[in-house]
Amino acid sequence: FFPMCELGRSAAAGSDEARDAASPEAAPSTKRKREAWAPPGAVAAKRLRVTVAVATEGGDSAWAAQHATTLEAALSRAVDAAAAAEADSPIGNVVQYLLEHVLATSDHPPTRAKALAMLRAAKDPAAGAPEGRASTAEAATAAAAAGQAEAEARVEEEQRDGKCTFYFIGTTYLKSVDRLPAFHDVEPGALVERTVVATDAYRGAHAGDGTLVVSHRWEAPDEPDGTGTQLRALQAHLEAHPHISQVWIDYACMPQGERRTPAEGVLFKHMLRNVNLLYVGMPTLLLVDISYLSRFWTQFEAWLSMRECRSSGLLAAGASRQRCVMVCLHNATMGNEDVKLRQMWADVTPTAAHELLSKPDVTVTNQSDKVTQLEKIATLDDEVRAALGESGAASLRADGVSAAALPLGFEWDVLAAAGYAPAEVLARAITLVSHADADVREGALARVDAAGEGERGEALRALGLNPAHYPAKVLKCVGELEHTDGKVRKAAVQTLGKLPAGALAADGA
Repeated sequence: FFPMCELGRSAAAGSDEARDAASPEAAPSTKRKREAWAPPGAVAAKRLRVTVAVATEGGDSAWAAQHATTLEAALSRAVDAAAAAEADSPIGNVVQYLLEHVLATSDHPPTRAKALAMLRAAKDPAAGAPEGRASTAEAATAAAAAGQAEAEARVEEEQRDGKCTFYFIGTTYLKSVDRLPAFHDVEPGALVERTVVATDAYRGAHAGDGTLVVSHRWEAPDEPDGTGTQLRALQAHLEAHPHISQVWIDYACMPQGERRTPAEGVLFKHMLRNVNLLYVGMPTLLLVDISYLSRFWTQFEAWLSMRECRSSGLLAAGASRQRCVMVCLHNATMGNEDVKLRQMWADVTPTAAHELLSKPDVTVTNQSDKVTQLEKIATLDDEVRAALGESGAASLRADGVSAAALPLGFEWDVLAAAGYAPAEVLARAITLVSHADADVREGALARVDAAGEGERGEALRALGLNPAHYPAKVLKCVGELEHTDGKVRKAAVQTLGKLPAGALAADGA
């Protein structure tokens, strides 16, 4: 649409009627202006058809076929709307109409940002003068400053509320491209804003919501994937995991380099400071090459992706609770670099991670990034403890969240300290006796076994189950159905098979 804004000026000024209407000397009355501007919409559309024909002759027939009708209709409406506005600057009104149309219809963040800046400049009295480059430049500077102030206010609010808004890219679009696009080159509609709340990320709210975060090494300062190898690996992963609907990858999801506006620069820094929320809270794809193991950002991201958040802080994720998947690229091979990377970072505590990542052989392009993220490591463990600690559980309890519905990261002793009754905590354990994770399942079974019959009965009734149908032995067998040992599973099936069918049916078992 931005070239169309220039075309709007050209189309409107190209007809004698439009030039007459734009001239105060030639348009002494509103009536004459209306008469002069009666045909310009059609004139502009005709001129656009000529432009489209030229583009087609130049070999851009696909562009013409896709956009000709849309551009022609929009420009025609813009010119006619400018005429009806009875303004002294009809050409400026054409451009303003087009920009407002972009703001109303575009869901492409870079496009909206550029349209907003241009519209502010167009509406600025100094920018409305037909001559004088200085006034136009001043208007553009003022618009940029206003956009920056708006972004700063947004960041201040999000920092206060403990959240950060990121851009994610749709997988349908990502699977269709043959080159990883930079943020400003992403097709309109493919980028979607998602606001990530820190406490939600720490509590695992995004672990299964169809998102994917990518950790990769930039192969060149201005382009991370010159050969397309990373993109092809990502696309293959998306094909194998069709439930993924949105992806975050820095090059396509953050405004890059000199193309950033001042406002985008503010948002970029905010996202960079909070990128840990993505790697610690969402499924992650690690695209590993040999150099991946020596870079600061990639090692930091890998370490975060191997953590799980618990009441006692950032811990090594259990074998069945891993969120990261590794794919080796270039000279790296599966069974070597991926194994080494896991050995390097899987069991590293936050204190040790800070020390290791501070070493001079962990390289980074921008040293300030390393300083910022090392500071974040120092506070991250405390933030996780707060989100999944006693105060966090008490807050959720006050909001009416039952113990059984709490995220896995809340540990048993924290629930009691937060005010949950013993029967409520036991009800949570009963719901977890068949959990796929062995550690979770065994911890739940231990609590169920240790509970008295009366307490167990109260917990079962709270879950809507008949205590007579679920003695401790039955609950244990339900948990053993998930056991890795086939003999244990078979014994559990045999025991459960002896139960009365009517009793099981009554509870929907």
